[in-house]
Amino acid sequence: MDEADKLLNKWRSSTSEERYDVVENFLLKAGFIKIHDAGSRAVFQHPLIKEAFKQFPGYFPRDFHPSGDLVIVRHKNKVKHWYLRNICKALKYIQEIEEMKKDK
Repeated sequence: MDEADKLLNKWRSSTSEERYDVVENFLLKAGFIKIHDAGSRAVFQHPLIKEAFKQFPGYFPRDFHPSGDLVIVRHKNKVKHWYLRNICKALKYIQEIEEMKKDK
């Protein structure tokens, strides 16, 4: 199990916070692009989610911004566990989208 899988497993079941820099590095390595960072909010976008969100807007829950972006809020350089779970959901969607693209 690599470091990314360990973090995802931790975030799925944990109620603790994570340092923002760990979260940001994880997202960037996972293919997300930081499109906005102001104050306590950072907005990340993944090309596959953006594309799928345009085609199937009802598929994604309200955990995502209406544009398909992933919003991460930090407080005192920490990210709350519910944002970490949203990251886990986003990675699950990315895997599903990649699987659908392979099956075409």
